[in-house]
Amino acid sequence: MSHFISATRVDEMFPAGAEHGRGNIIELANAERKHMRVETRAALFTIGAMRPGAFYELLDGGRLPNIERIFGRAVRAERAATVFPSVAASCHAALATGAMPGRNLITGGGRFDRHGKMPAHREYAMTEPWRGAAGRLGLPALPKTGDGPALDKDISGGTATIFEALKTRAARSAAVWTPVGRGADEHITASALEIALASAGGKGGRAAFDRAAARKAAKFIADTRRLHRMIQVNFAGAFPRSADAAEDEEREYISGVLDACFGRTLDALARRHPLEEFHFTLCAARGGRHAPASPERVVSRAAMRRILSSAGYSIYNPAESDNPKRRSAVAFIHSGSYHLHLRNRATGKWHSPPLFEEDLMSAADAFFGASASGAGGSVPGWLDLALVKNVEMGEYVVYDGVLAESPEDFFSRSENDIKYPGASKRLKGFFCKHSPDVVLLADRERGFCFEVENGARGGGGLCAEDSLVPLLFSGPGVESGMIRGMCSIIDAAPSVAALFDVSMTTADGRILPLFKQC
Repeated sequence: MSHFISATRVDEMFPAGAEHGRGNIIELANAERKHMRVETRAALFTIGAMRPGAFYELLDGGRLPNIERIFGRAVRAERAATVFPSVAASCHAALATGAMPGRNLITGGGRFDRHGKMPAHREYAMTEPWRGAAGRLGLPALPKTGDGPALDKDISGGTATIFEALKTRAARSAAVWTPVGRGADEHITASALEIALASAGGKGGRAAFDRAAARKAAKFIADTRRLHRMIQVNFAGAFPRSADAAEDEEREYISGVLDACFGRTLDALARRHPLEEFHFTLCAARGGRHAPASPERVVSRAAMRRILSSAGYSIYNPAESDNPKRRSAVAFIHSGSYHLHLRNRATGKWHSPPLFEEDLMSAADAFFGASASGAGGSVPGWLDLALVKNVEMGEYVVYDGVLAESPEDFFSRSENDIKYPGASKRLKGFFCKHSPDVVLLADRERGFCFEVENGARGGGGLCAEDSLVPLLFSGPGVESGMIRGMCSIIDAAPSVAALFDVSMTTADGRILPLFKQC
């Protein structure tokens, strides 16, 4: 650890009039500082959802004075994508571990384990604390789907978080308002009441939630006896509900709310340590696809149940039972994607993998038929693609209702690479024993989405607007520039860890070239 003599201490040692001695000690302190290594410090800011175009436009236009304090001179990714699915649980787990969902085992908004003696089901966003807070506020009851937040527990024990990795260098870390904090020396989380208010309060609720995050971060930074060397602060970001006003709402939120939250946090940091000695990282967990303009483009949950029933499946409803064993289908529903686990109909057993042609492809065909006829919504054509799990091949097959192709073949075509950025790699990183059997992708370009319980109409998809995120770095030795090619949110943790000479060996992400222009 480096120890320097502050200017205040010099004044105490050599009062006015003792200029010769005072000058010597300052010169000595400056010389010592040049030859001693400054202790590495990093601050990682994550945003729940934010589109890169809107953010960079505001930053480059000088409309984010607080964020510009630390990112006015920064290296940014030319193109960065989140993981698949682009939902909070998977994205924040990937940010913390630098690993794809198939490695860290957070493959969506919930977990279904078909391999145990009894099938087990849990949804991360619908746990007991949410239900209790909802009841106290008189909000609609949420289904009982678990006994508490489980992300830290469900992340694979063989996949280290950045907080755990930093312990190998005895670097203390803190996480504020983050969904994942396993291994952090301090983890400051939102209460169930704060989460429920943010969820139910629309734009005002989100703003209050982020302001609370900034307030808690500032208080923690001010009160902690010894400032942690790596601090992550998470803000929810804007989640516009109206497609017509989405772009304006997001820009207003970033410039009016988010920038002020950064300012409060940075002021607290600056009072504890010079900002110029921090390495800063900013990354959104996912993009922000706009809500559809018409409710006719929302594919209802009831319609999906009817389609499954016509295909011979009975879907599990966690509001009715804690045991999915007697049902033949389990669904996790995200706005942009509908994730299905299907029972093997030949054996009638959950622990038996479903048959590719007889079970999975036939189910996909049933959904394409319903989409073509307009079932599930008054406008036909709501289904974009089906991702069908082929256990023998160890990958998902991309099916458009006519042709089934490998991810490499389908996504290598230029038009598909633009529409679905980095999709082949993202799908490979999604495959694991816990990942769903069939994933249905809503046609986001035409404004379709699946109905979800909390009314959100963004995230979950594979398309560019759900997937592309801002990613930028600044700090000592980092020059303004651009990292060319495709980057990923899984690159953030290994790159930050490398600043501390820590290698995240269980990560899938790479260490980005931060100290030279590319």
